[in-house]
Amino acid sequence: MNKFIIARHFVSGEGELNGLIKGVNSLKSLMEISKTADYGFEFGLKLTVDEERLTQDLLQKINYEIGRLPNNFWFLYDPKNRGPGTSYRQVLFNLTFPNQSVVAMADLDSYIKGSEDCIDNIYELTERVRTEGALLGMGARDRPVRLGVHKKNSDLRIIHELFHSLVIGSDRLRVKQKKLDITPAYAEMGESSTGLCVMNFSHPKYSELIRDVVRASQIADMSGFATDYYVSIRSSELGKRVVCYVSTNENEFYGHDNRTEEQELNSITRMIGVQTKELGKTNIGSKILRTLKQEENKRRIAEFYPSEYVEFIEDLMTKALE
Repeated sequence: MNKFIIARHFVSGEGELNGLIKGVNSLKSLMEISKTADYGFEFGLKLTVDEERLTQDLLQKINYEIGRLPNNFWFLYDPKNRGPGTSYRQVLFNLTFPNQSVVAMADLDSYIKGSEDCIDNIYELTERVRTEGALLGMGARDRPVRLGVHKKNSDLRIIHELFHSLVIGSDRLRVKQKKLDITPAYAEMGESSTGLCVMNFSHPKYSELIRDVVRASQIADMSGFATDYYVSIRSSELGKRVVCYVSTNENEFYGHDNRTEEQELNSITRMIGVQTKELGKTNIGSKILRTLKQEENKRRIAEFYPSEYVEFIEDLMTKALE
């Protein structure tokens, strides 16, 4: 069976370019480690560049980094920002990979490190997907999660994802291995979406998942995070899912660190509302709504976050679905 590690990265400014430079170095180091220890991985990069926003100087630097990539390297370049959902589909539903493939897609800045522990974690996850016959594998973050610059906004985003975790079922997402220094709510309820997922192209339900994603894209705008959320939930209905902790870096907020709490809140509120509304048009919308309306689910999340935060997100998602 073919095994791939495909990094994914987006560049729209100098900060993301610096992340690309560091990431290319890490990818090349991982390739050398993989060869030495015979992990059996093939490597690649899906690079999205918002060319309209970049100067010629930055574009030249990006081209230089592309030139540093090895020849025996899977590479896909998109010169336009078509949204994270499009990038997701370009990798995990790309039929240029052999049918008998396990493809690990990892955010370059968060999950790709030039170290043995990084490749060991990804190897464990891909091997479990392969040997246990899972459709999807997910790498749970081994450190406290920060999804926003400001703590309140980060908490709100985590609450949003926790509702998705409860749609799937915590028993399917909870990592059995105990870790102390992680986000407690994720330890209890599991992470529904992370920046590292492994797709089993040989799974008997993989073709059905592709058809469902295509249908969803025909009736909803799946260019944003809706694709990530949809695949996470729908794949868990179709097949087995495996999870394990993986080594991660802290999230980068390129160019957004100076946003006020209110500015970031407005952006997060808009994202959650819009993406939930799009999911509501698909065949998982009713399931999300049922989860939101169960009082026990709100109580579970409120054990970790202020109840007013939980009510705010529940109300925002419910209105988007109704």
